[in-house]
Amino acid sequence: MERYKLLLLVFCISSFVSCKKYLDEIPDPTLAVPNTVADLQALLDSYNVMNQRFPALAGVMSDDYYVLDRDFNAVTNEAYRNQYYWQPEPNFGNWATIYMGPIITTNVVLDNIQNVLSEGNKAALDQIYASALFYRSFYYYCAAQLYTPPYKQESAATDLGLPLRLNSDFNEVSVRSSVEETYQQIIKDLQESIPLLPDMQLLKTRPTKAAAYGTLARVYLTMGDYQNAGRFADLCINAYSPDSLMDYNTLNASATAPFTRFNKEVIFQSVSQTHTMLANSRAKIDSSLYQSYGENDLRKQLFFRNNNNGTYSFKGDYDGRGTSTSFVFGGIALDEMYLIRAETNARQNQLSQAMADLNKLLAMRFSNGSFTPLTASTQKEALGYILSERRKELIWRGLRWTDLRRLKDDPDFSVTPQRNIMGQIYSLTPNSPRYTMLIPPEVINTSGMQQNP
Repeated sequence: MERYKLLLLVFCISSFVSCKKYLDEIPDPTLAVPNTVADLQALLDSYNVMNQRFPALAGVMSDDYYVLDRDFNAVTNEAYRNQYYWQPEPNFGNWATIYMGPIITTNVVLDNIQNVLSEGNKAALDQIYASALFYRSFYYYCAAQLYTPPYKQESAATDLGLPLRLNSDFNEVSVRSSVEETYQQIIKDLQESIPLLPDMQLLKTRPTKAAAYGTLARVYLTMGDYQNAGRFADLCINAYSPDSLMDYNTLNASATAPFTRFNKEVIFQSVSQTHTMLANSRAKIDSSLYQSYGENDLRKQLFFRNNNNGTYSFKGDYDGRGTSTSFVFGGIALDEMYLIRAETNARQNQLSQAMADLNKLLAMRFSNGSFTPLTASTQKEALGYILSERRKELIWRGLRWTDLRRLKDDPDFSVTPQRNIMGQIYSLTPNSPRYTMLIPPEVINTSGMQQNP
């Protein structure tokens, strides 16, 4: 009976069905309530709900790829076409992917922990509680990269943030927080989770202290709080394993999938669902990006497949799908942490430490004996190296979109992405409102919340 009940609840969540309506239809109301430790853990262990909801849209809107006109025209879904060139697209699917998946699941778990306290398994419940907080914060951060303006300290207190659902009560009307409140809730959940999370897990689909440190590093970098971003990147690296960077010389560059799922750099596993624009047969790597990799840079062979027609496709995802990928790996990995620590050191004028981290990473990415360590005499020079390598290393991770957002007003490193569709150029200028997606009208109409511009 417990297994039956749990499967019903997971089915409700993963199918994007209105759970209130669904629960109303259950003949026995007790079936809707998880009431054992195993029930709660099983909800958090649902891979489709908790580890495959990173928003693919973050990859779709990046400037790392393009599609040919014929492939663009072959996409019949207008929402996908609009997302590709940053047109207003209030698509319910992206919102539901996060809110009707991991957010509601974590709130169901948190709301029902009290039901199982009598079992007396405090250690297991503490870990479940902490894991739920981690997942909720991780996915609220993902949602903030789509549905809130880029974080600016001077306006974060008044900029419109997310509706922060902190319980599973569907009768509670959603209201928008501020951007500052959104990020502070994310930070609060992560900081509260850390003392109760384990140092290691048998499965990389479950969060650890290192995963929480790494997510905090990512959050603080997005906020421009470089001191805290560097501190938590350092904690993550040391809590996980400083020497677990992969030597790319040991990988098979001719393989269709050079990287394995859960490889030793992966700290926490999260991937997106599929997206037709990112299909290997459709998405072509930006030519200037491809040419930025040196000939001795092993990433040039490990990350890309030559299509034998002057174009290249991506195959180097950390989820191990290779040439079949139309997913985005958005999990926490060790290489990202080295790059965050390098950038934050550079921004604090600690140039030798910054370049030491960058060189340690790059030495593992070049053919044996071919890498010459980089040096920088100014902050701008160091940041130029680091941000360039960040783009090359973290391609297809969903992080380029956040980088475009956080750097769009930087006079030295701002980029204006463009799409060429049938000879017409579409640009995403720094002042464009399309750095923030529209909330689906169904949500606005039901809640009365204010829409994004």
